[in-house]
Amino acid sequence: MGNVMEPCHIPVLLDEVLEWLQPEGDKVYVDGNLGLGGHSEALLQQGVRLLAFDWDQEALALAAKRLAPWQQQLTLLHHNFAEMAEVLGQFAIPAVDGILLDLGLSSYQLDLSHRGFSFQGSQPLDMRMDGRQPLSAADIVNQSSAEELA
Repeated sequence: MGNVMEPCHIPVLLDEVLEWLQPEGDKVYVDGNLGLGGHSEALLQQGVRLLAFDWDQEALALAAKRLAPWQQQLTLLHHNFAEMAEVLGQFAIPAVDGILLDLGLSSYQLDLSHRGFSFQGSQPLDMRMDGRQPLSAADIVNQSSAEELA
């Protein structure tokens, strides 16, 4: 990531998330969209076990730094939340106590010109949440027919 500054992340609706999920020790939660880890940090501070999904490798790396003090309670998963049932099936967890999905793009992703999510510059249109995906948005737009795009 070069000289990219560490992003500042303030999770939205944090009080509401904590009120509704009621996190406390010995409970197991899933964060389906870890992002930069703001919600997860608040959950981990309550002593819970957390399985956190994100398909953005850069976000996972930054969140891992932020959440390092709770690494014994945390499992980071480089997967899309759509794979949740399959991935969670690999763990000996009969049930979870709550699931959080904070859907959408983060301002961090929009601010990074090399990610190609923003129209503010002349960088290539990439828009891949998961860099393991072979096609960028530019590939799709430039190689697909009008019918395929529709």
